[in-house]
This record gives sequence, C-alpha cells and structure tokens, in this order.
Amino acid sequence: MAEKKTSLSNEESEILNAILPKKFRQEIFHLTHFESNLNRQVREYLHELEFVKILNLERDLDKKSEVKEAILNSLEAERCSLLKIFNVEHKDAQLLGMVDVGIVKTFTSASSGNRLEGGVMQLAIESAFDNVWKTNNTQMKGLNEVKLEFLNKCLKEYPECDSILNYQVDFRELGSSGNVFIYMRGTASILGNEKLKYVADAYDSKMASWELKYSKEIPNQINELKEEIKKYRTTIYDVPSNFKKALKYVQLKTNI
Repeated sequence: MAEKKTSLSNEESEILNAILPKKFRQEIFHLTHFESNLNRQVREYLHELEFVKILNLERDLDKKSEVKEAILNSLEAERCSLLKIFNVEHKDAQLLGMVDVGIVKTFTSASSGNRLEGGVMQLAIESAFDNVWKTNNTQMKGLNEVKLEFLNKCLKEYPECDSILNYQVDFRELGSSGNVFIYMRGTASILGNEKLKYVADAYDSKMASWELKYSKEIPNQINELKEEIKKYRTTIYDVPSNFKKALKYVQLKTNI
C-alpha cells in the first residue's frame, strides 16, 4: 500500500511559490501549511494591502505639509531656547535692530497692582522664570507664551540673530479683570553662539529625512504594494485552499 503523501517536493513547492506572495512561500510545503484555507489567507492579505496598508500610507502622505510645519516649529522653539539674553549692552556685539512685542494675557487669579509695581513679575521674567512664579501655572504659562512670541519675532525679523541685548519687560494691569498687558523689547544682535550651530545641523538632517520619506519612501511603498496586488490578483484563482488541491495543481503544471 502506497504511503500517503504529506508534503510537496522541492520542484512542486517552487511551482506553488510562483503564484504566492512572498509572505506565504515555503521551501517545502507540508500538510500543516494548509490547516487554514490558503486561498482565503491570500485573499485576506491582498485585501489588507489595498484597504489598510495603502490607505494608511496615503493618509501619511496627506500629512506631508503638516509634518513639515511641526518640524519647523520644533526647531524654531529650540532656536529660541538657545538664544542668549542680556538686559545690558555688550561691547563685542553686532547690533541688528530693536524688536518688541505687546500682548494682553488673562490671569485667572488676580495679580494686584502692588505685585506688579513691586517687580515680582519682572523678576520672574529676567531670572528665566526660575522659582519665583512656579507656584502659579497660569501666570507661568502666560509669561512663557509672550516670551516665545518675542523670541520668534526676533528670529523672523533677523534670522542671523543669536543674542538679545537690552532685554526689558514692562507690565500693566488692566483694571481688576485679571488682564495684564505685557510689553517685551530688546535688541537683536550677533554675539557668537556655538549652540545654534547644532540647530542648523539638525535642520538640514531633519528636512533631508522629511524629503526622503515623503518624496520617495512612502510613494515607493505604495507603488510596490499596488504592483503586488496587481500581480497576485491574476493568480488568486489558482491558489489552492487545501493540500489535496495543491497536489492536484502542481501535478497539472508538472505534466504540461
């Protein structure tokens, strides 16, 4: 009595591999590889490529401008954090121009006029917001927002700026509403700031990676997946669902 066949030969496995996506190929196909319907598995795989993976990649591609803006904002924030700030002049500085910003901020907890006149908020600004106002997150957040706006304006008006001289801040409480007018000013200058070179290098690197990802990598991935779908849709009807049908298919191809 002939022994029941439970695996394909090398040649038969190669024939079957020719109609299967790489994920499903085997060096030798055994009976166990067909415990789940192979044809259904391949159909589900192609469906996932088209309606999940490709769609996700296309959504990523749609975010190209959004991602670029996020990268630029992040780098600008980092540049701002590295600017040198002085409330006096510096004899070695190259002066670029005066920059100012005036913004009204609303503080939920009232800050009395005496506090403003006493210079507590001024001290908080000029000491880089150390421990003076850390007990009040609302004021802290508002001051940081104005300072970031000011530093951003310095860099936009004078991109070569690496330091701020004559930095001053004034405050005026508008009635008892909790609204405070914050006025910041300073002189954008060039003094020499080695730390900013890191940001310039990081900009080139991140923008190159962004360009590569959205102009080549994602479009190439989408095209490759579409080609794979196109190729194996033409062979899906030949993919056997079980081992018995696999034997029949490879034997038919062998006899041609």
